[in-house]
Amino acid sequence: MKLFFKTLFLLCLSYTAIAQPIISFSNTGTTTITEGTDCSFQDIVLDVVISMPATDDAVVNFNSSGTATGGGVDYDIIPASVTFLAGSTTTQQVTVRVYNDGEIEATESIQLDFNVL
Repeated sequence: MKLFFKTLFLLCLSYTAIAQPIISFSNTGTTTITEGTDCSFQDIVLDVVISMPATDDAVVNFNSSGTATGGGVDYDIIPASVTFLAGSTTTQQVTVRVYNDGEIEATESIQLDFNVL
C-alpha cells in the first residue's frame, strides 16, 4: 500500500502602499504682466509646497522655457533651487524677476517647472 502526502503551503502577503510626498506650485495658472520701460524689474513670487514631510531632504531644481530669454536678459529665476528639509513642510518660494528693458518686443512667455532630487 502506498501513501501519498500532499503538503500545501499558503503564503499570504499583504502590501500597503506608502504615501509619498507631492511637491507642487500652490499658485498655478497664468500670470500676465506688462513690461515697463524704466530699466527696473517686476517680481512674481510663487509658493512651492510639499504635501507631507519627506524622510530625506528634497532638493527642487527649477527649469524655465518659453520665448523670453533667461539668464538676466528678460528674466531670472531666484533662487535656482530650494530644499525641503527632512521632516519639514515649510513652504518655499521662488521668484521670477522680469526685467523692464524698455525694448519694443512681441509678447514673450516663460514656463516654469521643476525636478526633484
